[in-house]
Parts: sequence; C-alpha cells; structure tokens
Amino acid sequence: MRAATGGTGRGGRGTGGGGRGGMFGGPVADFDPVPKERRGQTIRRILVFFTPYRGQIAVVLAAILLTSFIGLINPYLLKLLIDVAIPGRDWGLLNLFVGLMIVLPIISGLIGIGQSYLNNVIGQSVMHDLRTALYTHLTEPTRASLRRLLDRLMAGL
Repeated sequence: MRAATGGTGRGGRGTGGGGRGGMFGGPVADFDPVPKERRGQTIRRILVFFTPYRGQIAVVLAAILLTSFIGLINPYLLKLLIDVAIPGRDWGLLNLFVGLMIVLPIISGLIGIGQSYLNNVIGQSVMHDLRTALYTHLTEPTRASLRRLLDRLMAGL
C-alpha cells in the first residue's frame, strides 16, 4: 500500500518522501510528451478558448503595465524628496511627495486586487468552456456511430 506522500508505506524500499522519482530523485514522466510538430497546433487549439475574453485579457495586461509604472514612481518621488523638497525646505512639496508615496502603493494594491479577480474570472471561464466543449464532444454522436446503430436496428428487423 502506498503512503499518502507517494512513498511505499511502512517497511518498503521508498525513501519516505517521494517514491516515484527517477534517477537521483528526479520526476518520472507518467505520460508521453507531445511531439514538437504538434505543439504549435495544440497551443493554437487552446488559444481559441481565450478569444471570447480578449477584452478582459487586455484589461489585465493594462493593469500589469499600470502597476509596473506606479512601482517606478516611488523611487523617483524619493529622489525628488531628497534632492528638491528637503534642501529647499518646501514643506508643501514635502507633504505632497510623502502623500503620493503613501497613496500610490495603495492604488497599486487595489489595481492588483482587481487584476487578480479578473485573472480568476478569465481562468474559470476558460476552464468552463473547455469542460463544456469536452462534454459536448464526448456526448455528441458521430455519423459512424449512428450508422452502426441504424445497421444494428435494420439487421434486427
């Protein structure tokens, strides 16, 4: 009996941690890899399921770019704070820079929350579409199976 961790259980030959490793404990493939000539075709077939969500994917990409840009602003604000506001004793500018350094990470975090939510929605929707397509494909009778069924029915008459 195998242990829950994948080992061989008590008294077995396993090392206790993995059980299904290859040489030096590396993973062993339980499947045949997709041939190189079919990889592009497989990726194109999967990408078809993402096409209804192009707008949402564009929003996610824009959110990634926006949060990256916001992340670049804080070091520049710190530079301005040290080089301009403090030596010039401009307290209004100092307060503005410090306020922006507080507000911008909050805005970036809120954008990140929306991005994570949208990523989850897209992923779940694509998974639903994949499952629906698979179910439809498996339950849809083919012409050949219908012909065989009709042949059997006609042979029984």
